[in-house]
Amino acid sequence: MHRYEQLAERILSFVERGEGSFEELSLELFEYQFERNTAYRRYCEKLRITPNNIVSWKQIPPVPTLAFKFFDLACEPLEKAKFVFTSSGTTLGRAIRSKHYIFDARFYETACCNWFKRHVLPDDAMLPFLILFPPFEELRNSSLAFMIDLLKRRFSSNGGEHFVLNGKLHVKELMKRLESTEEPVCLLGTSLSFLEFVEECERLKVSFNLPQGSRLMDTGGFKGVRKEIAKEELYERYELCFGIPRSCIINEYGMTELSSQFYDAIFGMPSARVFKAPHWVRTIVVDPITLEEVEEGGVGILRHYDLCNVGSSFCVQTDDIAVKLSDGFVLLGRAKGSEQRGCSLLAEEWHTMRV
Repeated sequence: MHRYEQLAERILSFVERGEGSFEELSLELFEYQFERNTAYRRYCEKLRITPNNIVSWKQIPPVPTLAFKFFDLACEPLEKAKFVFTSSGTTLGRAIRSKHYIFDARFYETACCNWFKRHVLPDDAMLPFLILFPPFEELRNSSLAFMIDLLKRRFSSNGGEHFVLNGKLHVKELMKRLESTEEPVCLLGTSLSFLEFVEECERLKVSFNLPQGSRLMDTGGFKGVRKEIAKEELYERYELCFGIPRSCIINEYGMTELSSQFYDAIFGMPSARVFKAPHWVRTIVVDPITLEEVEEGGVGILRHYDLCNVGSSFCVQTDDIAVKLSDGFVLLGRAKGSEQRGCSLLAEEWHTMRV
């Protein structure tokens, strides 16, 4: 069996059944990426870090998310990519998007389905999916569109109904659908789309009492489009609008540069709203200036080590601020200005490789 196939099967076994060692797989994956990912190898050599002089996954050099905007972080020829996911947003006033090349979709699919089911469908319910996000056919470079398309095909009872089409949220159609439902539903979408719908319902003094067993999963923030709203306030408004208890509302955190996702609750269970990594991911919180790991209760920047990021970079340094807890992290938002000095220095190391 080819070396890659052996590594792939071992990682999938670890994701699906917990068979194997995270440490061993991490070091083997780093060796594979060091050999195959040209841009990443150049960076590691600049830091004088190679597979021969490290003994722990925490020693593997992280790639800042900014690097995904300027480098093709890929372990295979780009033309072999099955999907290319791109981020939203701009950099330096220009539309420069992160690019994440997916060569083997099995890792993304396995990670996505396993962790979603554990948090959103722990009761094995097959429900109609009502989706406040465009279909994958409209956004073929969106990792979220791919994720939702996968989930609706795998878990929904109706194949999924989309209420955001051609850039427009179809409020009246969704209202009619919610008014007529006699069975529990699973609502999926972005916080921004949900808030738009909730505000229109509030304006019209319309609310719903969805059947017991209904649930809601939202994702993303407001990305500067509008003023941020505290999660507790947002969920209170969801509860009043849809009649879904807060214990049945789950928030998902993911990013273009990662293959795995995080959830802050499990359906039907009271939650302290702590994001927990799946067993195939390690997440640490580092000081934004020194890039050293903070103590429990400390605030810093999230760094993710994702075994399912096989074709790109195992370790991703974000600019997301979080509080470190013993069992996970609480997301606070995005770092700005001087708070990012350490991360900016990390990104600068990559920038110098471009000149």
